[in-house]
Amino acid sequence: MSDKIKKSNTSEQSFSRKFMYDILYPFGLISTAVILLMALLAELTKVDAEYKPALTLRNVVIILVFCFFFALANRIFYSKTMAFGAKVALHGLALTADFIVTGIFFSGYYRAGTSAVAIIAIFVAVYLMVALVAAIIRYAVKRAKAENSHYKRQF
Repeated sequence: MSDKIKKSNTSEQSFSRKFMYDILYPFGLISTAVILLMALLAELTKVDAEYKPALTLRNVVIILVFCFFFALANRIFYSKTMAFGAKVALHGLALTADFIVTGIFFSGYYRAGTSAVAIIAIFVAVYLMVALVAAIIRYAVKRAKAENSHYKRQF
């Protein structure tokens, strides 16, 4: 077997392995958590069955598509060249676009008009709250690491 074929096989394996570990595993975790949360909400609500969040095949497929693009958007945080604020802003835009396409258009919720805009605003507000909590935790961890290091500032 020539070296060129070996390198080609190795690069294909590394791409498939990277895709599996970086995209498919987080996708599986995210989608499992979201589907379990929806099933839990369906069980805990005491309203009639027609008002419960339906776990129909169509809705599960929509959730899976959303979670796949969510896992892809999470790769933004692995960039070493962007500032943290830019990563959060780009991730927020990607997730909002993902939510609008899958949660509003694919589900047919866009027909609801102004309530669709309100749902998007709630999604953005929840994202901003989660991003703020994550930023505070990140700041605290970085500060604790800096205080525990042996490096002392010179100026």
